[in-house]
Amino acid sequence: MRKMNLLVVVLYLTSSTMFAQSNDNELIIIPSSSGQVTEVEKPSKDEPYYYGFDMDSVNIEGQTWSGNPVLPENQYKAGISVNVNRNFGANNMGFTVPPDNSMAISNGGFIISADNNKVDYYNENGDSTRQFTNPYTNFYTFSGFTLDNVFDPRVIYDRYSDRFILVTIDHRKDTTSCLYVSFSKNNTPSDSLQWNHYKLPIDNTHYDLDKVFWYDYINIAVNKTELYITSNVFEYFSSTDNSTFTGNALWRIEKQNGYDSLALNCKKNSDILKPNSSEKMITLVPLSESLQSDSYDDGCVLVANNSRYVYSDSLYWFRLTGNISNSSSSIESHYLTTTQYQIIPYASQPGGLGTDRIRGGDCRINSGFIQNGKIHSVYVRNHADWGQIVYSVIDTTTNTENRNTWGVLDKNYLYPSIASFSNDTITEDVMIAFLRVGPTEYPQVCAVNYNNGWSPNSTIIQNGVDLLNRENEISYPWDSDSLERLGDYTSIQRRYNQKACWLAGSYAFGSAPDLGGVSYGLRTWIAEIGDTDVGVSEIENSSSFQIYPNPVKNGTTIYFTSEKYSIINQIEILDLTGKLIYKRTNNINSKIDLPIMTKGMYILKITTKNNNYETYKILVD
Repeated sequence: MRKMNLLVVVLYLTSSTMFAQSNDNELIIIPSSSGQVTEVEKPSKDEPYYYGFDMDSVNIEGQTWSGNPVLPENQYKAGISVNVNRNFGANNMGFTVPPDNSMAISNGGFIISADNNKVDYYNENGDSTRQFTNPYTNFYTFSGFTLDNVFDPRVIYDRYSDRFILVTIDHRKDTTSCLYVSFSKNNTPSDSLQWNHYKLPIDNTHYDLDKVFWYDYINIAVNKTELYITSNVFEYFSSTDNSTFTGNALWRIEKQNGYDSLALNCKKNSDILKPNSSEKMITLVPLSESLQSDSYDDGCVLVANNSRYVYSDSLYWFRLTGNISNSSSSIESHYLTTTQYQIIPYASQPGGLGTDRIRGGDCRINSGFIQNGKIHSVYVRNHADWGQIVYSVIDTTTNTENRNTWGVLDKNYLYPSIASFSNDTITEDVMIAFLRVGPTEYPQVCAVNYNNGWSPNSTIIQNGVDLLNRENEISYPWDSDSLERLGDYTSIQRRYNQKACWLAGSYAFGSAPDLGGVSYGLRTWIAEIGDTDVGVSEIENSSSFQIYPNPVKNGTTIYFTSEKYSIINQIEILDLTGKLIYKRTNNINSKIDLPIMTKGMYILKITTKNNNYETYKILVD
């Protein structure tokens, strides 16, 4: 455990407010259960700070703090051990920090990976369709846009339409601040011509010739017919080169016109307020349904917390009812209290002292989904000066919360994202991707499962190689410190026709220069994760094809019955890591003569001429 300076805190309780008196007699006001919050200055990043009311039971330099006891990772044993299947490096070229990884995968296995510098395309086995050559200047080549500095990408796979949507921001700190919204024309787009690009200027609520308003930090979600985009809005002051949060925007867009290259049908809500308050909500997160079910077709649910404040105990959720065509649509707002959370001053890394320490980020909700009337979301809180993941489940029927935390005292858990790992819309089984760093770990990509309990341990998806050290090479005038930037978010998505999740995060790759000549920076890693049957389709054993015998003897023949041979384009056999074992694209008939293979489980994949496919487990004995 790293050496720490202890700040002794004595608590004073009144009927409505909690106060904390520090050992230097500075009075700190803590938010009460009423939701009223007073903003306070963050303690110096060079002085680690601890507050007894926010700490689990732990002994620090002889002082014991009591609270909800935390267990080491290896004592949580209810969730599954996360299995890593296909995984590969991606988005490896560029100078941009933080990367802001966003990734989506189609039912057909086509992957789009976006960061603050570029858009890359892959198939499910990691083969690049277009990599390293598609910065945003190329992606928007035929859009007609005048680009400045594209950032904060969000990409989503729309299962309802079998298409992709990519949203970015441009023109930071400028009156021309805008959103770019791109709808793919097909399910395998690979260049600018295969997208319909649209530009949404700063909304009229935040437009003023005498002021500069700009968008920052977007989130996106879909229901059956609509796209939802949320963004924070800041006002920029050129005299001080500083910006202040001033509001929010919620865009609602009918998807079909975007796919059809027609004029967009949009509606906008601006400056959504906290419940029973005149204060504007920051970082609203719209939620897709866990499996993008057809029943999610009337409005959208959103969630948020108090990410602006050093301390808070508040959660908020909103229900947007009705679709664009419904003139009586409305927004319901709800509030509840939770366990205290507060920001993390910094995260350490091996050998990373002073400016090589990593910015811990704030407590904003990073990711979520709605399932059977429950909101599943994740964020990070300060846990004895270490970043700890909070997994929150809000029951919208009763307005109550079930909350679980993940993290130990010698590691920082940062920028989590969450996806469903359930086969249905009822079972609460989730995968959480996150970045992790600590005194003994360079920045790495990890994942954990929760299903009525946590995995035995975090699974390391990709280890960090060396120090993250980019601040000396990149100057951000809007930064108030020189700490390293590890990220603002990671990305994870359920593959909807398979019981598997795919994630994207960044790890520190070390001294060897990447293709852009950058050293000690970050690279993207993409991975498929699940249980021992990862990658097996939910439609296995459907009535389309009958496979026999199964199990099958090694080196013999598999037969399958169907009246659909004429629509089959390709037959493949893959092992559970995704490695191709066998492939046939012609002379398709009712049998497959197997090659000699190692005994075990394999995946038979049958792809039709319209690019639909079904997968089946086969056991080779």
